[in-house]
Amino acid sequence: EKSRGTEKFKTFVENPKTLPKWLEANVENYSGKVVAEPAREDIDVPVNETLIVELYSK
Repeated sequence: EKSRGTEKFKTFVENPKTLPKWLEANVENYSGKVVAEPAREDIDVPVNETLIVELYSK
């Protein structure tokens, strides 16, 4: 409920086409759904997979 007032949330509701193709959103009832497993190239957030593997291998 509190996140609905944030600037990022308002921007998404006004412009839902910024959503990745592997996600689906319904702005009327404030819900979302993962419709496919994203490929690595579909994720636009910088991620260093090596650091993740190192963390979980400890």
